[in-house]
Amino acid sequence: MGEVPQQARDIGMTVILASNFDLPNPGMQAQMAAAEKEVYAAIGLHPWVATTINEDTYQGFLALARQPKVVALSELGLDAPRSPASIEVQLQALSQ
Repeated sequence: MGEVPQQARDIGMTVILASNFDLPNPGMQAQMAAAEKEVYAAIGLHPWVATTINEDTYQGFLALARQPKVVALSELGLDAPRSPASIEVQLQALSQ
């Protein structure tokens, strides 16, 4: 976890925003932000995974969003032409 932040420090970066787009490790960015001074987290789910969002996923994201260094929501929106999830499913996932 510390290799990328250290490389960023080495080249003079002072802030890093880590973002996710899928379900396997949605909390990884929040964990990295908690562990690394310069790192902040943006959490979200790409519209392509809308069919896998359920109440547990929703509650987990609410808990992550409340963490102090989670500063943005990312990968939220609609993707009509390419998503395996229908627009109706994507809209339902966004409305939760």
